[in-house]
Amino acid sequence: MIFLKNTGHVLFIVICIYCLFYDGISCVTENKNAAPRLEKRPMDIDRTGVPKQIFVGSFFGEWNQIRPMLEICKILVERGYNVTLIAPGDLLPTSEYPTINQISTGPSIESDATYQELYQKTFNRKQISGLRKLLVKKYLDYFETYQLAIKMIKPDLFFCNIFIINDICLDIAWSLKKPIVGFSSQMLGTPFIPYRSEVWYNCHVNMENESFINRFRCAIIEPIRSISEMLSSIEELNKLRSTLGIKPVYNPFERIKDSLVLVNTFFGLEVPHPLPPLVQEIGPVMQDKYPLITSKLSSFISSHSRILYISFNPNTFIRPETNLIILHAIVESIQNEIIDGAIWYSPSLSFNEEPISSTQITFSNRKSLSVSELLSNKHPDLHFTKFDSQFSILNQTNVKLFLTTGDITNSYESLYTGTPMLILPVSFDQLSNSEKLVGLGVALTLPNYFSTNHVVEKIFKILNDDILQKNLKKTKLLVRINSKRKHRAADLIEFVLHASSLIPLDNTVDDEDEDDYDDYGIIEMSGDYEGLLKEWITPDARMGFFKGMYLDIYGSFILIIVGALAFLLQRIWNCLKGVKHKQD
Repeated sequence: MIFLKNTGHVLFIVICIYCLFYDGISCVTENKNAAPRLEKRPMDIDRTGVPKQIFVGSFFGEWNQIRPMLEICKILVERGYNVTLIAPGDLLPTSEYPTINQISTGPSIESDATYQELYQKTFNRKQISGLRKLLVKKYLDYFETYQLAIKMIKPDLFFCNIFIINDICLDIAWSLKKPIVGFSSQMLGTPFIPYRSEVWYNCHVNMENESFINRFRCAIIEPIRSISEMLSSIEELNKLRSTLGIKPVYNPFERIKDSLVLVNTFFGLEVPHPLPPLVQEIGPVMQDKYPLITSKLSSFISSHSRILYISFNPNTFIRPETNLIILHAIVESIQNEIIDGAIWYSPSLSFNEEPISSTQITFSNRKSLSVSELLSNKHPDLHFTKFDSQFSILNQTNVKLFLTTGDITNSYESLYTGTPMLILPVSFDQLSNSEKLVGLGVALTLPNYFSTNHVVEKIFKILNDDILQKNLKKTKLLVRINSKRKHRAADLIEFVLHASSLIPLDNTVDDEDEDDYDDYGIIEMSGDYEGLLKEWITPDARMGFFKGMYLDIYGSFILIIVGALAFLLQRIWNCLKGVKHKQD
């Protein structure tokens, strides 16, 4: 018994050892086969000692131009940077951008008589020179405001909207030798591309299918005429610069030739062409959140299945007669059952003036209402609203068509929601945007002068065009893919700030010496800006035109070929002469 008992103990101990040993081997085996522990790569950027003050400059102060810049700046604020907007009017702070402050350069630019006169004319090349004269008029006052703001804030980087004009922002930044980042919704300041042109030259954006005469006119004659028309304002501006001790320039983009320029556009919208590294496409820049539609609008939308939405840029002047034609076209489209409802964003429609407001609109049931009654929403299929979040309306599935002036913000929101457009382009970027959108096959345009039938026919065509709907789906995908690039824009601005802290431009202001901001001595162009962003500046910019284009190499090669041919022809000639001489 004792033996069995001892044997049982021994067996128990052996089994325990075996189990421990086997399990240990199993554990080891399992550990070897198990996935390795992973460590997440660090994503944070060390912002210690990086300059934090960003100055956003806009000459016009229009929301369509400023909002995309503020969307980028909102990301920078979240990363710890301080942002201040300097622009006319009283725009900030708002609930959307509570942490961005504004320093106003004066009353809203729309209240200026010169500006109003320019916008009430048919758009042409002379409006650009007119805006340059407006810049001359405002230059000294705006410059003084910038100067006072700089003393208070001491900016480390200037984020300048360079759409058409903003020489003041560029001049101040250049004088202080602070890094500049340009922003525009158009491809401005890029190298000349012969197959691209400008609408304000009365030319097409894409010159691919134009005749020789039109291509010659748009590439040579129109640019020369435009420059000659602006020379007087450029001279006046340079005189003002000289009085302030700022180096004159004759090319508005000379200040940013070695600076980063962010363009609120995307591939697919623009005519395909090569871009220099310093010009970065970062569009479409859009908001992340929009207000919910009101209960009245929601009720109207849910009771209609084919709605036309109309919204024009409030800063764009549209004649009351034009608005009346569009209203007649809407009524006729509803009567013909092309659409069954319309929403019109009308913060300040020019309908309420006699005799327009008393004009009677007759419907299919022979009932008539005056324009003023329609504006009061007396008709069940027409809804006029002051709710300004057009994205929220366009995002409704029952909204099938968007009648717009074709501003960049309107276009992006329409493309993002997949809503086709009927465009009434009036001025500036609206004209070029409309051409690009028509080229994409997602919109149609109205001419300068049109009738009710024009509008009705185009509404019908858009809503029944299957090819247009397919193009719209493709473009909608492009817009949604590219709509995340505002974060890249913020990254690039951060890089410029980091680079400026590592490569000083000899413009660092000591806190103890605030008088440095009062010194606007003439600064000659130097290589400092080239050194700041040398990663983006192509070597040909430093090689000069002749060497950078390799004209010396190609010229030498041609001379060698011509010399060799001449030598060969000379030898052949001598041989022929020798043969002839022997025959004689």
